[in-house]
Amino acid sequence: MWQLLKTEELRSLLKREIENFEIWGRRIIEEELVPMYGESWYKSDFLKNKFKERVESELKKSSFSGQSAVNALYIGDIVYILCHPKLYENSFKKIFHSGYKLDEEEMRNYLTQIEMVRNKLSHANPVSIREAEKVICYTHDFIDCLKDYYKKKGNEQMYNV
Repeated sequence: MWQLLKTEELRSLLKREIENFEIWGRRIIEEELVPMYGESWYKSDFLKNKFKERVESELKKSSFSGQSAVNALYIGDIVYILCHPKLYENSFKKIFHSGYKLDEEEMRNYLTQIEMVRNKLSHANPVSIREAEKVICYTHDFIDCLKDYYKKKGNEQMYNV
């Protein structure tokens, strides 16, 4: 289907898919990490200082005033958090292992490909049909894992899954 789309239609479709990935990624990060580590979860000792400093810097901007730290996350941050070995094992494996059957490193390989296409789109670089297929497949796999997780928890109505 997407092979027949015009270039701009395909780019628009991919942007929507990646935006959905970011929305769902931020949601699950907040739901899993705030109860475990509190509102300042992003300051945890096991996270890289560079990450903590960047999030702190973003949160100080007026556009993020009063917002949750997840709103300050870039797509690379989302991938970093979801695939962090400690966080994956303690929080995210139960969600994504059902769909990915992978460890955090293998999951990172898939999610990084979404990030690479997002960067191409953001800088007006061409995206191949193969890259588009990967984004559509990987974002849907990611969201399907979350939908299954919410259904198992009995929260499918809360998130309209």
